[in-house]
Amino acid sequence: MTPRYRCLIASVLGSILLSHVPAGYAATLKVIHDFSNGHVLSSGLLAVNGKFYGTARGRAHRDGFVYSLDPGTGRIKVVYSFRRGADGIWPAGDLIGVKRTLYGTTVEGGGEGTCINGCGTVFSIDPKTGAETVLYRFCSYKECRDGDTPDAGVIDIDGTLYGTTTGGGTSGGGTVFSVDPATGAEAVVYSFCSTKECKDGDVPDAGVIDVNGALYGTTIYGGEYNNGTVFSVNAATGAETVLYSFAGKDGSGPEAGVIDVDGTLYGTTEFGGTRDWGTVFALDPDTGAETVRYSFAGPPDAGYPRASLINVKGTLFGTTYYGGTGHFVNGAGTVFSLEPNNGTERVLHSFCTGRTCWDGNYPDAGLIEVKGALYGTTSGGTVYSMKP
Repeated sequence: MTPRYRCLIASVLGSILLSHVPAGYAATLKVIHDFSNGHVLSSGLLAVNGKFYGTARGRAHRDGFVYSLDPGTGRIKVVYSFRRGADGIWPAGDLIGVKRTLYGTTVEGGGEGTCINGCGTVFSIDPKTGAETVLYRFCSYKECRDGDTPDAGVIDIDGTLYGTTTGGGTSGGGTVFSVDPATGAEAVVYSFCSTKECKDGDVPDAGVIDVNGALYGTTIYGGEYNNGTVFSVNAATGAETVLYSFAGKDGSGPEAGVIDVDGTLYGTTEFGGTRDWGTVFALDPDTGAETVRYSFAGPPDAGYPRASLINVKGTLFGTTYYGGTGHFVNGAGTVFSLEPNNGTERVLHSFCTGRTCWDGNYPDAGLIEVKGALYGTTSGGTVYSMKP
């Protein structure tokens, strides 16, 4: 499942499209930019001072690139193009911006370790000059005890970057790590699969969030039933706690991270639930009580969510990789909303509404909200906006 290297059918230049939604609940989707055939958008968007930033790969930039986008005009500028070698290959998770600098990860590259192309990097980019700096190259230590293959972005806590790797660590199950962007010093905060049968979790594919000094995240595998976990890690001490182990009907394989809404954690599982098309769940981090807010049903409903949710005025919004009414087997993905209090779910848009896939397909990243509009990307090569 990870790392994900998908070459998908891309879409052609888009226009405003009506989405497939229940009667009485309307939403419109507009394609802001189409990267054209051969590009895969590997992350969501970051909004900074009226511009969007994201990552992609394809065509002349097969190893990946960072781009900026003017949402008003749809104009794209390549900020930095990675090249096979020491600077990294295939930027993975979402970018973050700290003091006019962009930070991110590449899933491979860096030239270190046992991985064929290198085991991944943490990098910074000056968006004005396009200057890139590799802050850390993974698998610099024997047996990749420092981690390898980061498939998610990083967060900033008081000047220190925190993230996850899907492999490496003392037991090979992945890590939570920190990097000092000033010095490049890396430290493993926690190594997964450190307990018998990986009951502490295995393969953290998503990043972490910070809530009052505690890092929260998910693992795809491991836990009591090997269906994945929600965990917390004390950033200062490295102490890890499994908050919840998924069992199947309550969700399985959380590939996305969690968000905090008024002290409750919300997230998605790619599989499991009553119909095995994935779930939206809520978790009390103090008690470990988990509630399935919604079980996806697959086409024409949504299915297989892979990205984190966002909270907009009490309503949760997200994307699913499959599902909807698009012209592919199992659908081509959706944008959906969910009312967390009563579990009411709505498919706001089904991708690939036309056989030429004007609107894109297979959204693998989450959404951002800017001035009441939602913005996102599709693996099929489009950047879109919509106002539900």
